[in-house]
Amino acid sequence: MIWMTGLPVFMILFLFLTTLIWVWSTYYSIQLAADAASVALTNQMDLCVKGEVQRIRQQSWGWMEDPIGTPEKKNELIQRVIEHQQDQLKSIVHTYMRKNQVSPHGQITFFYNQRIKVTVHQRLNIPFLRKEVEIYGSGTGPSHDYMAWLISPIVISY
Repeated sequence: MIWMTGLPVFMILFLFLTTLIWVWSTYYSIQLAADAASVALTNQMDLCVKGEVQRIRQQSWGWMEDPIGTPEKKNELIQRVIEHQQDQLKSIVHTYMRKNQVSPHGQITFFYNQRIKVTVHQRLNIPFLRKEVEIYGSGTGPSHDYMAWLISPIVISY
């Protein structure tokens, strides 16, 4: 008979733990998607920046001055690459969000501490707490030399 009085407490504790595990697994998938997207974006930016540098150097073949020698020229080069590749970079992020079943809402920051940072947020309706909670996750890819060329960070929402 005493065990029946403890049953509601056990149910509440069980619901709380289940909700906690559900939120944790959602956060894990958001974090995984953000990390994977940031690494993929870094890989794509490597290709785009190398291609743009090669194109500029081929156009200025025979000139004495380095075509990307000054910090202003390097900054313009990175801004131009980001501007021209913006749609493709967004589609890469959307691909990784779909793979991990995460809502595709967030921001891409070029360059946060000389890294590409992908921030993802997803809303969850938690029935146990009877409220909606927003969960954030972020991932940063590896650092490269050209990421120091950008003077101020560029933030793109997707």
